[in-house]
Amino acid sequence: MKNIFKGLVILVLLALIGVLLYATRMNKTAKPTQPVTVNTVQQLDQVVQQIDGYYVNPNEKSFLREEPIADDELTQLKEAIDTVNASTADKNKVLVEIEIVEWKKAALDAVNHLYSGSATPVIKGDQVATKKVLADNLKLVDVEKVATDFIDTMPKRLLLDDEEVPEDKFNTAITELINEAKGQFENFDKALEALNKVEAIDIEDGQIGNIAKALRDFEKLRDKVTDDNLLKQLNEKADQYLSVFLKAFTEIASEIPGYYDIALVAAEPSQLLTKLMKENRETLEATETETETTEEVVTEEIVTEESQYVPEPSYTEPPVTVPPVTEPPTTAPPVTEPPVTEPPTTAEPTPEPPVSSDQTE
Repeated sequence: MKNIFKGLVILVLLALIGVLLYATRMNKTAKPTQPVTVNTVQQLDQVVQQIDGYYVNPNEKSFLREEPIADDELTQLKEAIDTVNASTADKNKVLVEIEIVEWKKAALDAVNHLYSGSATPVIKGDQVATKKVLADNLKLVDVEKVATDFIDTMPKRLLLDDEEVPEDKFNTAITELINEAKGQFENFDKALEALNKVEAIDIEDGQIGNIAKALRDFEKLRDKVTDDNLLKQLNEKADQYLSVFLKAFTEIASEIPGYYDIALVAAEPSQLLTKLMKENRETLEATETETETTEEVVTEEIVTEESQYVPEPSYTEPPVTVPPVTEPPTTAPPVTEPPVTEPPTTAEPTPEPPVSSDQTE
């Protein structure tokens, strides 16, 4: 009996040992699945951490860092995600974050190029320049293309239903800078159109007031242009017109005495025109003085010539002589004294005749 009992005990022990060995083997075969799950999460976390490193503030994920981001680096991240054994939703969420970085990088380069006239990039890190200058030879169509390529294509993060869309200051800055550049060109084109209307007005007497009003409209639109390059172009074109105006106005002033003062009042609506006339006041008034002096000299010469002109005798008109009215001489009846008859000469003197008393009385 004792031997039988011992045998049973040994069998039971062997059975227990077998069960333990089987359980141990099963555990060994199941353990490798745990590290795969851990490695997948670690890989996604590493990619997310690398993406966070592209931002100035990883918590906000708004402005990109100042250090350049290589395109190849972003491409490699995409390829790494494809090999990760994770859910499609998790992988897509990380892929969208990479696409957002790509978009921000391209938008940053495009906007900084629009304002390449500035001494430094208009966006550098999380700093947006207040003083900015558009690039030379830039056109409105170039700005509109940037607006189409980036404002209308901003990627959005994949969020849960209960998550709010956070404000992205970088995206806001990009939109404002593009719209500002677009507005500058629109105002520039309107100002050019206004200046063309000024140039279409004939520079002549009676039109100075109309020219001044048209220039005032141009000045209002020009004042809305704050970009240095665009403003410089407008001022150069305005100066060219004012040079033409001054030449034509000088000719008018030389023909009409006192015209400067009259035209100066008419030019008051325009600051440019008023400034031009005041700066050239001496020249314009001197032109008027020369004109008046010339007229006086011509008049004096004519008067002098007339006063010194002595007609030749052959050309003298005979004086209008009234024929003398010869009145017939008042002839009193001739007093005929009786002829003195001398008596015949005799040797004796002839006595005087006697005087009658009537005569003596």
